Amino acid sequence: MMKLKHKFVKRMPEIIEKGKIYFSLRSNTVLHQCPCGCGNIVNTPLSPVGWQMTYDGSSVSIYPSVSNSAFECRSHYWIENGEIRWCRKWNDKEIYEARKSETEKARVYFKDNSN
Repeated sequence: MMKLKHKFVKRMPEIIEKGKIYFSLRSNTVLHQCPCGCGNIVNTPLSPVGWQMTYDGSSVSIYPSVSNSAFECRSHYWIENGEIRWCRKWNDKEIYEARKSETEKARVYFKDNSN
């Protein structure tokens, strides 16, 4: 199982190193290289309706899973306690449904919190 070494930064570095996951709490941004080896940089912005992170003092986890459906590799995985836990790749219908659900969650959240 692949393990990512976490690094908290004020600003993201120009080069995102393989095997590291960078957190900028200032900008609520998390970056890492796709663990499949394709070299793409994965951006998982933290938000109340998107990805969230937990830090237990020694490792980090990201919730929900990361689905890189926009990349050719279409990798899909969880980051739990810094470890990559692979999931099966989603088909086009599953990707569409997940995006639709994310859009609806954001719509409801921002509607309910607009005042």
